[in-house]
Amino acid sequence: MCKECNGPLSDPVLITAKSRILTTTGVVEGISTYRKKCLNCSLMYRYQEWEDGLHNYDDHVILSLHLCLTIRNALQTHTAKGVFNMPVSETQRPSQDYDGHVDLKKFWDAVAVEMLSRGFIPYGKKNPFVVPLSYNNWAPWIGPQTRQSDLILNTEFEKIPTTTMSDDSEYLEVTEERLSDEIINLKVEEFGVPQVAGL
Repeated sequence: MCKECNGPLSDPVLITAKSRILTTTGVVEGISTYRKKCLNCSLMYRYQEWEDGLHNYDDHVILSLHLCLTIRNALQTHTAKGVFNMPVSETQRPSQDYDGHVDLKKFWDAVAVEMLSRGFIPYGKKNPFVVPLSYNNWAPWIGPQTRQSDLILNTEFEKIPTTTMSDDSEYLEVTEERLSDEIINLKVEEFGVPQVAGL
């Protein structure tokens, strides 16, 4: 029954069989989405069930509520997220005389050249413009109107673990996967979904 005119609804019509459900742990592909239409007023009905823990973004992308709440929290707290797969042991350590200063403009210009060159270098060929990952080369982005000069202080190298670990080492071994699992194990009610949904 239509919520507007109490008219009958059509049979389900397939929108796509290639929808995806995005969650904090991965992507589920091959999901079918359908719509119904009121035969009197032509109002469209599509899947949108918060009770199932899902948000239908556009009939092709469906987001889990955990992912929505994680994204919302990250946006509210201005969380920056960057991930790459490289062991810390492979990162070059800075020389003894390194004072932490990096030329921000030079670094980000090099990153821009690397990104642009990807469009011109054939697949399988080595990119000669790759910016090497090292503690004394990496610079955070600070806008030109908010920094005093192009030379900035980067203290990431000070976070290099020392060879002697303290008694707190068991607390330092929390992995990203474990944190993600802990978030997933939280109940949706703990996030306050009714307030998010406007209920």
